[in-house]
Amino acid sequence: MSVQYQMFEDNFWSENGFDELRRLMKQGSDFVKEVMSILHERSEMEKKYTNNLLQLSKKAKKANSLTVGSLSEVWDKFVESLESEAEMHKNQMLELQQQCYTPLKNFLENKIRQRKPLEQAVERNKKTYQDRFSDQLKYKRTAHSRCRELEQTLDQLEVLRRRGTATEKEVAKVDQKCRKSEESLLKSDREYKDSNIKTEETRLCWESSMYRCCRHLESLEHTRLEELTDIFQKYSQILLSIVTPLQETCDELTESANLVSADRDIEFLCQNYGTGPNNPEQLLLDTYEEEVNNSMNSERRESSLDRKIQDLEVDIDRKEKEKKGVETLSVAYEKTPDFIDEQGAADVTRQLIDANAMLNMLKANHFKLLNARSELSSLPSPDSPYSEFITTRRDRQGQVMSLLCVPINQISELEEQTQGFTAWQPPTSDKGATGGTRKPSLPSYEESRNSYPQYNEEEPGVDESDYHYICRCEVLYDYQGQQADELSIVPGDSIFVTEKIDEDWWQGNLNGVIGIFPANYVEEVEKYD
Repeated sequence: MSVQYQMFEDNFWSENGFDELRRLMKQGSDFVKEVMSILHERSEMEKKYTNNLLQLSKKAKKANSLTVGSLSEVWDKFVESLESEAEMHKNQMLELQQQCYTPLKNFLENKIRQRKPLEQAVERNKKTYQDRFSDQLKYKRTAHSRCRELEQTLDQLEVLRRRGTATEKEVAKVDQKCRKSEESLLKSDREYKDSNIKTEETRLCWESSMYRCCRHLESLEHTRLEELTDIFQKYSQILLSIVTPLQETCDELTESANLVSADRDIEFLCQNYGTGPNNPEQLLLDTYEEEVNNSMNSERRESSLDRKIQDLEVDIDRKEKEKKGVETLSVAYEKTPDFIDEQGAADVTRQLIDANAMLNMLKANHFKLLNARSELSSLPSPDSPYSEFITTRRDRQGQVMSLLCVPINQISELEEQTQGFTAWQPPTSDKGATGGTRKPSLPSYEESRNSYPQYNEEEPGVDESDYHYICRCEVLYDYQGQQADELSIVPGDSIFVTEKIDEDWWQGNLNGVIGIFPANYVEEVEKYD
C-alpha cells in the first residue's frame, strides 16, 4: 500500500500561510548558501595544502643533493610521494569545485529565478482580491443606502397622495424623485452584483496562483533536497578517493546521506509549520430586501426579490455553459493523454473546481433570496444542501456578512448535487370560485428558465450550449504552441475568446480547436454581451 504524503498546496493557507511557506523556502536557500560557502572554503584549503606540498617537494629535491646512495633513492621516492599527494589534493580541489560547489551555485540561481515571478503573482493576485473584497463591501453599503432612500421617497409620495392637499406640481416633483431613486438603486444593485462576481473571480485567481506556486515550490524543495543528497554523496566519494583513514567517517556520512528523504522532509514541514488546509470563504450577497426588520414595502420587496432571483438564474445558466466548455476540454484530454502534460492536466482540473466554486456561490445566493421570497409568500422554506455551509458574521461596520464555507474537497461534489435545482417563478394569486386565493407553487427549473433572457450568439463552428464567448480577437504575431493545450497562431487568424485566464494568457476557439494563447499576441476587435 503506497503512502500518501502531505503536500504544500494542502497545508499553507490561512492569513499567514504563504508568508510562512516563503520563509521556509528562503530558509532552505540560506542553508544552500552556507553549504556553498563551506565547500568553497574546503576547496581553498585543498588548494593551499597542494601549494604547501609542492613547496615541500621543491625543498626536498634541493635536500637530495646532500645525500647519496640508497638514501638518495629513498629520498627520491619521498619527493615523488609529495608530488603525488599534491596532485591528488589538486584533483580533490577541482572535484570539490566542479562536482559540489558549481552545481549548488547553478541550482540556487535557477531556483531564485523561478521562484520570484511565482511569488510576485501570488502577492499581486492577493492584493487584487483584497481590493475587490473592500470594493464589494462599499457597493453593498451603497446599494442598501439607495434602497432606503427610495423607500423614504415612495413613502413620502404615498402620504402626499393620501392627503390630497398637495398640488399636482408637488406630486410630480416627488414622483420624479422616486424614478430617479429607483434608477439609482438599479444601478447600485447591478454594481453590487457585478462586484460580487468580480470578487469571487479574483479570489479564485489568487487561489489558482497560490496552488501553482505551492506546486512549483514543492518541486523546487524536492530538487533542493535531492541536490544536497547528491552533493553529500559526491563529497564522501571524493574523500574516500584519497583518505583511507577517513573511511569510517565517509561511511557514516554516506549512510546519513542515504537516509535523506525529500518526501519525509516535506511532510515534516507540513506537520510542524503548516498553517492549515484551504478553507474557502465565499462572500455572498446580502440584499436589503432580505432584512425582514426594515420598513420596505412588501410588494416592492417581493418584486425586487423576483427580479434578483431571475438575474441570478441567468448568471447560473451562463456559468453552466462555460463549465460545459471546460468539461469538454477535460474529456478530450482524457481521451488523448499523450497530448497534455501533468501541469496542463492539473490546470484543467483546477478550472473545473473554479467553475464549480463559482456556481456554488451563485446558487447559494439564489437559495438565500429564494428562502426570503418563499417566506414572504408564506411558502415552506426550500431545502438546499447549501444551508449547512452558509454562515454569518459582522464586518467592521457591524453589518451582517454572509459567507459560503464549502470544504475544498466538497466543492465539485456539492455543485453536482444541486444540478437541475428548482428555480423561482414569481407566484400569482388566482381567485377561485369562492372568492379565495390559490396558494402559489414553485415550477420546475426547466419551466422557469424558459422565461429568462436567452443568449443567441452565433459564433461559427461551435455549439453555443458548450461555450460562452467573451469577445473575438485577431492575431498580430506568429506564435508556435509549446504545450499540447496551446494554440499555434499566425497573423490574420480570428479567435473567439472563451476565458481571459489572466493578463498574459487567454483561452479561445480557433477553427474548432480550443486552447490557450498569449494575450499580447492578439488584438480584441469585437466584444460580446
